[in-house]
Amino acid sequence: VYIWEAEGDRPRRALAMDGRNVEAFALLPGGRRVVVATNTDIAIWDADTGERLHELRLTCGIVPHRIVASSSGEVVAACGGTIELLGGYWMVVWDARTGRELGSIRGGRGHSFCQVALGPTSMFEALGV
Repeated sequence: VYIWEAEGDRPRRALAMDGRNVEAFALLPGGRRVVVATNTDIAIWDADTGERLHELRLTCGIVPHRIVASSSGEVVAACGGTIELLGGYWMVVWDARTGRELGSIRGGRGHSFCQVALGPTSMFEALGV
């Protein structure tokens, strides 16, 4: 993953993914932290130093395909399907400052979370299809 300045022709920083496939990413407000989801994990990185700050645990076996951050940058949410695909789809929410999971919602068969949105008060909503 390369982080580019808005102006310029060279990346500011490269984040080492060690051969993992990037599924989704989001820049947190302020531009100093980035959330990257791979096929095996989700992590919050320092965009300036390239340091991996927090690993966000995937307790439900989610393979994330969307990530969003609250406007305050305090909460991160991801949605996607489970590895087995028989268990339906999930949305998971974490505290971006600590990496602690705040909650998850299971969509179940026939209900998937294709989008996720975080409100200004860091309360979360899910749109199911």
